[in-house]
Amino acid sequence: MIKYFSIYTVFVFLTFSLLAISGQFLSSEAFAVSLSEEGLWERLSAIIFVLGACLAGYGLYHHRTKLQFAFMSLMALASLREMDMHKEWTTDSILKSRFYLSDVTPISEKMIGLVVIFFLMFSIYILILNVKKWMKLLLLQDVIAWGVFLGLGSIVAGKFLDSFSRLFPFMVDFKKENRFVFLSMEEGFEFIGASVFLVTAYLLLRQLKYKINV
Repeated sequence: MIKYFSIYTVFVFLTFSLLAISGQFLSSEAFAVSLSEEGLWERLSAIIFVLGACLAGYGLYHHRTKLQFAFMSLMALASLREMDMHKEWTTDSILKSRFYLSDVTPISEKMIGLVVIFFLMFSIYILILNVKKWMKLLLLQDVIAWGVFLGLGSIVAGKFLDSFSRLFPFMVDFKKENRFVFLSMEEGFEFIGASVFLVTAYLLLRQLKYKINV
């Protein structure tokens, strides 16, 4: 496990070093664009999640389990979220009740929202059923379990930074003054999380003894 923690630590260092160097050499406008929702880092994270979903889908094809299905679904949903497809397909958040109760919302959008929520809730339900097993595997230093832990932890860290102003309203001015630092850390952690999940999907296939070329 020390080996994998070392690799993760080095990858985190390299990612944030690259972001720091980009901030030094790019203009403020160009750097801001690269960190925007349609920028380079968001797109890279989306592509990596797509690759992770493909690997998980390949594993599901040969090893049909609910857990494998949940893993593939969450990777696919994460890629769609990174590509802002929720804005392309729907006019409001699918997690809000008014989206479904409103007469203004098209039926097609409501159907899309219900399908996405079904896959999301089913996947979360499957994960909850496997929490105890996952925790036991963490104690046994299983690389797949720790991959999920590190990937999820990285993404949660990114989302925490994204919600920093809402969680700590008194720190709004501080975040504005250090906008690029927060944006860099947020996008960096999301990129790291996506990358860890991609590696985890690959290691899971190796663990299932499938010969693949990636």
